[in-house]
This record gives sequence, C-alpha cells and structure tokens, in this order.
Amino acid sequence: MSRISKTHYDHFASKEPAIIKEINARALRMPDPERPLVMDEGIDRQAHRILMDSIIENGRVNLARRGYKVARMTGGEILSIMPEKIKEALWASLNQDFIHNLNFTLFGRKTFFFRENLVARLAETELNVDNELLEPPFKSCLFIYNDQCMRDALYAIHGLAAPDHGPISVYISKLPRGSDFMLAIYAVHNIGSDTRAPVVRQLILRSGQTIEDALRTNWEEEYRVSGEAPPNSAHLDVLESEKFFGVGFRLYRVVLNSILYLGSSHPDLSDLIQPPHYNHAKNIVGSARRQLERSSAHETRLSYIDVGRSVLPVEGIPQDTGSGRPLDHQVRVRGHWKSQAHGPGWSKRKIIRVEPYWKGPDAAEVISKNYVVR
Repeated sequence: MSRISKTHYDHFASKEPAIIKEINARALRMPDPERPLVMDEGIDRQAHRILMDSIIENGRVNLARRGYKVARMTGGEILSIMPEKIKEALWASLNQDFIHNLNFTLFGRKTFFFRENLVARLAETELNVDNELLEPPFKSCLFIYNDQCMRDALYAIHGLAAPDHGPISVYISKLPRGSDFMLAIYAVHNIGSDTRAPVVRQLILRSGQTIEDALRTNWEEEYRVSGEAPPNSAHLDVLESEKFFGVGFRLYRVVLNSILYLGSSHPDLSDLIQPPHYNHAKNIVGSARRQLERSSAHETRLSYIDVGRSVLPVEGIPQDTGSGRPLDHQVRVRGHWKSQAHGPGWSKRKIIRVEPYWKGPDAAEVISKNYVVR
C-alpha cells in the first residue's frame, strides 16, 4: 500500500490550528452545503479577526528575531511596524488558504493521489471535450501529485528550477457563476511545512463551449464587464493568458485531465485508504503507539483514494536507427478523449480515454518493403 507525505492541508492544520478550528466550526454550522463558497462569503468578521491574529503572530515572531521587544507590544503596534508588502502578501495567502480549505472541509475532505505513470499519460492527453464533461467527483476536493513532472510544471510558471521532492497539492472547486460555472484551482508545493510556488487559476465553464474555450478565460474582460474587483495577487501568481498558455499549460493540462479521468469509463481507483492512526490507534497503547506515531509522523492524516496505481509506464518513442532518420515515418497521435453516447435513447454521455498510438504503416511493412539500391 502506498503512503503519501503530508499534504498542504496537513501542514496548514499544524501551522494554523486556530484557523482550522474556525473552519471546522463553520463546517458544523453548514452540514449540507449546496455549493462551495466564494471569498466574500467565506471571510466573515470572525474569520477576518482570526486571519489578522495569524498575521500579527507572524509579525511578532519576525520582529523578535530582529531584536524588537515584542512581549508587551499590542497587535496594532506590531502591524504598524510590519512592511505593507509583507502584510498584503500574508493576507492574500491566508485568504486563499482559508477559502480553499474551508470548501475542502465542507465537502468532506475528499482526496485523490495520482500515480506518476498516470500523470505522464495525462500530460500527453489532449483536452478535446465539451465543458459539460469537466465534472469533478465532488464540488470541492484535493488532488495530490508527487512526481517530478508536476514539480517542474509548477516551478516553470515562476521561472524557477524545481526541487526534487515534496508533494503538489491542488485544490479544486466547481461553483455557479451566473448562468455558467466556474472552476477554481489553487496549486501549491510543500517541502516540510515550507509552502512554495502557489498559483491560482479560475476558468469559466460556459455551456456549448469546450475546455479549450474555458482555458482562454479573459479575466481582465470579465472583471470589466461584471464590475468585480480582481483578486489580490501580491503573493499568488494569478495566471494571465500569456503565461498560462506558455509555461503554465502543462500543469493545468494534467489537472484538468485528472478531472476527466476520474469521470471517465473504468478509472483505476483504489478503495479508500485511511491513515494508520484511523485503523489501529484505538487498539495500540504504550511504546507501540509511540512507535506508530513516529513512523507516520511525515505521512498525511487524510484518507484518500489511490488513482492509477496499476497504470504502466509510458512507452518511449522509437529511437533513431543510426542512419540519421527514424525507423519509419509513422506519426505519434497524442492521447485524447472520446465521448460515447449511452443510456436510454442514447441520452447520456460518458468519456473514454484513447491511449497515444502511432498512425501510419507498421514496422513490419517498413522493414519488408523493397528498397532500390543506387
């Protein structure tokens, strides 16, 4: 059985227990939410106070390191000393963490861990279906990736070299936006409790359009027409179209294909995997319990579904024969999705993933054909 490292949620819960306590209390008051919340709904007066307390505590710690006598300083005094850019960055980061972890909790903390071999295949699969088929398994959930492909893709957005370890946590929420829907995506990398390279992207899913159209959501125009204020991007990379379609596209190709994969015909899914303390802690005491806690100290405490564990590695592209030309002139066709009608009167649709394949004459035909020597 695979075990995954602590996710962003695990680290945030350890670092910000007061915020998680408020999130859990809010979830108890909303036992059956109809949809995820947007920022203005999530950050009420109580949440605002708790987030400000976190910023003040952060400032207190950093000012103490710089030699300030902070023991008797009020919160207001600490805020007055902190640089505005630091306060803005902390506020933007905490806002995103609060709303995404709140929605994640409201809908049961559903978590999916995607295996490396499947990720490699999804990275090479075209997004060629309608918006209506982009339906997450839950209205809000968490995707976990722990492979170099995704780390490289995330850090490329920031123009940085990626570390070689640590999971990528991607929060997904789908919520109404007028007569359409919006898909909110928040991706972040953790090395230990250190949060790195966060990015936010929101896509408008309009009926009758494709995922390709959604990818081209022009938020400058959307904000102008609606009169909404754009999000604070002091800390987060809110991807604009140019960057998104350049270095950012690979990351989001995998994320969106992950959603399609979970909704496709016969996805490779495990049963729910629970952390060791869920299964055994009640029956273990003394030194055995302490050993269990030590052995699982770096593992997530979230229950999750393992996705793609039996998927085989991607086959490599045929190598050059040494003559300066490939073995043949076949063309490699990317993986893609096929929509198939089913149900009463063929009224429903399901999607099937078509694996990459070679288009053209097979190797036997190339090898056995006649050659004229001149």
